[in-house]
Amino acid sequence: MRAPSRCTVAADDTAAVFTAIAKAKVRCHLAADAPVRSCYEAGRDAFWLHRCLEAHRITNLVVDSASIEVNRRRRRAKTDRLDSDKLLSMLMRYYAGERRVWAVARIPTPEQEDDRRVHRELDRLRQERTAHSNRVRSLLVLHNLRPERIGDRAWTHWWTQHTTQLLPALRAEIEREYERLSLAARQIRALEVQQQREVRSGAQPAIARLARLVGIGTGSAWVVVRELFGWRQFHNRREVAGCLGLAPTPYASGTSEVEQGISKIGNRRARWLMVELAWSWLRFQHSSQLSDWFNERFAGGGKRMRRIGIKEVDCSKARPCKGPYRPVPEPKANVCMTARSRRYGACRLAPKSIASGVICWYGAASMRNESMRTMSCTHRAARPRGRRWSTSLAGGGKSRWGLRQPKADVVLISV
Repeated sequence: MRAPSRCTVAADDTAAVFTAIAKAKVRCHLAADAPVRSCYEAGRDAFWLHRCLEAHRITNLVVDSASIEVNRRRRRAKTDRLDSDKLLSMLMRYYAGERRVWAVARIPTPEQEDDRRVHRELDRLRQERTAHSNRVRSLLVLHNLRPERIGDRAWTHWWTQHTTQLLPALRAEIEREYERLSLAARQIRALEVQQQREVRSGAQPAIARLARLVGIGTGSAWVVVRELFGWRQFHNRREVAGCLGLAPTPYASGTSEVEQGISKIGNRRARWLMVELAWSWLRFQHSSQLSDWFNERFAGGGKRMRRIGIKEVDCSKARPCKGPYRPVPEPKANVCMTARSRRYGACRLAPKSIASGVICWYGAASMRNESMRTMSCTHRAARPRGRRWSTSLAGGGKSRWGLRQPKADVVLISV
């Protein structure tokens, strides 16, 4: 076996990459049309390099950097040469049949990737608005000034009355900070109006159907559809939980058995929103069977028990399925065990077939803890044979199982 050849190219020099591939084929005495397989770690460059390689008939994989094997010593050597050699060895193992060697990301189309820009910009603008508002409050507290709200109609009158109490430099800084706050608020309103206009015009039917549920607004439905069900296909509840980072992380070794909580590996935007929607469901759908189940099992158990139980309410959202649209049915009490700790005896609900893009919520009948059993949610159980494991960049997932070994004459990597 020949030793791997190494070369360094600029970050945006794709021509140098294709030149290196052509030279490697000549060095290995391969035909010009010999198949080439590559991989690189998911990062800031996202998927433009993947699309460029695929356009030149190069089979490429985008892998989760957190799933790459590393030395567990306290101090380990890390260089670009060692990283490239490790990627090459794992790429060879992957195509040799070891499908669990790392996590492969699912690549969205350019249109699907562009659909996620609106709500992500909204999230970033809201964070900027909060930062500007907190900065103005911090500057005013220096002189013991504490307005109730910043940026509303009463702010102009309040600022006119108290502006003489501040020195010129501080007053000018607050005014500039308020201008940035006003700009962020105007852009937020413009994006929210754009979302409402698209939903009302019928351009977003899945979002409109999901927003019909009490407790889910247009903004929340937009994020759920664009981040999850708009471009991904889930085969079971475990795939949904793995994508959202809601899967449990048990630690069982010998006599030690500890539940470490949810993994938090996956789409953090959708996970945060799902938890908030679960609380909204308890607030606006307080008479549903799911709310009754939560109140019976967790409402009187303290804050920790309620936080644990809300994850089960969140996991009780069924996956969307194909088919014509039908009204959301009344919640039913169908119980199924979930991958949760024995100590809490939580339960998850069986999925139901409903329209695409619509989340259905199901209730659960109350059961005693001793009647619960824990389902293993290890990597083996979470990735059934013959099914695709959909995941985000930061999530843990695999591609389809059981593929035949490709007839590759050369294996290269692009870093």
